[in-house]
Amino acid sequence: MRKLVSLVLLFSVGILLFTFYPVARAASPSWSGTNKTLGSIETIANPGIVADLVPRCAQDTVATRNTMFLTALTYTGCFTQTDYGYNDGAYLRRPGSKLAGKLTDYQDLSSFIPVPNSNRLLLIQNVGGGYGYKISVYANPLPFMETRRAFDGQIKHQIKKPYDGIVKDKSGAILAIEPRSMSFSSDGRWMTGVAVGAATVRIDLQTLEVVPYAPKVEYGLGNDPMLRTAISPSGRYALSYAATTYGHMRLYDLSTCKAVPDRITAPVVCEGYDIASYMSAQKNYGTYLLSKGIVFTSEHSLKLYPYYRKSDGTILFGESELRAQDYTKADVDYLALGDSFSSGEGARDYELYTDQKDNRCHISKASYPHLVARDVGASKFHSIACSGAIIDDVLGKSAKYPDKPQAKNKQDLDFDEV
Repeated sequence: MRKLVSLVLLFSVGILLFTFYPVARAASPSWSGTNKTLGSIETIANPGIVADLVPRCAQDTVATRNTMFLTALTYTGCFTQTDYGYNDGAYLRRPGSKLAGKLTDYQDLSSFIPVPNSNRLLLIQNVGGGYGYKISVYANPLPFMETRRAFDGQIKHQIKKPYDGIVKDKSGAILAIEPRSMSFSSDGRWMTGVAVGAATVRIDLQTLEVVPYAPKVEYGLGNDPMLRTAISPSGRYALSYAATTYGHMRLYDLSTCKAVPDRITAPVVCEGYDIASYMSAQKNYGTYLLSKGIVFTSEHSLKLYPYYRKSDGTILFGESELRAQDYTKADVDYLALGDSFSSGEGARDYELYTDQKDNRCHISKASYPHLVARDVGASKFHSIACSGAIIDDVLGKSAKYPDKPQAKNKQDLDFDEV
């Protein structure tokens, strides 16, 4: 396993850059190629443990009251880690707090979807009693959040401002999204889902730009096609698949999409690839049925849980990885050190806990180490760069961080280059 350290320090005299990059691959990875690779299937005995919707959260129990004179109270939900706290859409535990409290907006509405690993929060409101929901986006609710403790010892968080935008097309028509079809990129910027009655769409949660890339599906009269989606880290690739025996699984390159009209009623033309046909061609596993729980692990690889029926009638089910043609996973761990040049000062979209009173390191998910790690498909990546750092903060003589210098316990022999 190669280990990589990237160190950038910006001084008045110039820039010092010490970076190792893996050797470039001979051919660019391509989802359009026919020589994709399906890894071995790690068998799972109980298929029921994998939900048909990719989990965005984890079951957990949090304290909602813990006082000396009152009975302790807890709440159990499916929680997601976000930049504004630990949130399940109903209850929130703010950074640095031990108690979770009910979360509402300025109108006391409380039906939210937290966007993982980001500072974004979605307020959802049903449209006309159907499958679609109006999506209102809070770009960063934490600075506008007021926390109060009630007489019974419980706390309540209220966002004291309206949302920042609504998911709609350029004509102003609201696009009603089916929540179970929604998925997010690893950094929380990109979202994809089914706009009921129109198309399957990608939404840039930073600009609210919408691209309709795949056909709509029909809901109603008891019909649930169980259409699910996945989106790559950069938002370039999106996958639409049915978590049923419909056999639908198609991947789209959204960089090829034609111009989007002001009114979205159907998808635009985008280059797409039939992944289901490739899965069906893997006869060594049996007859392909469907896949569940699909997520992008890089721009050119997918983790998925396929079902195959073997010749004896039994079901083969397990975890596997599908890789694009000519994609080789980088055998490299990447640790980024440095000052604001490495942390991404000013680029916003900062990592959890790096933009608060006691931590102004401002490690941006749009910083160059994040982008390099994504593009090379680093096996492991972590940035401990910090805005305002100097060379002593890295090498262990830091007055500002005496207990946690960036290069603590990391010797030259452990890494290719420091």
